[in-house]
Amino acid sequence: AKWAYERVFHWVVNKVADSLDQGPASLPFIGVLDIFGFEVFEVNSFEQLLINFANEKLQLTFNNAVLAAEQKLYKEEGLLVGEVHYANNEKC
Repeated sequence: AKWAYERVFHWVVNKVADSLDQGPASLPFIGVLDIFGFEVFEVNSFEQLLINFANEKLQLTFNNAVLAAEQKLYKEEGLLVGEVHYANNEKC
């Protein structure tokens, strides 16, 4: 099963590279910012893609639960606090 996942992952990476009109060698990595920061590996695996995807979902949940909710509460209470702008990768 791991072999099949790895083959599918490499196929997806190559399709993304082709769609950007670049070969895989010109596209050394795709970085994903997660709650713990950037992870840089020599070679990524399908399992790492799943881990990064899960981390992105956790980051979105954290942002909504903490940042967005607190800003809404401050506004409702009439507190004069500047709005905090943060990256939202939900559409990616």
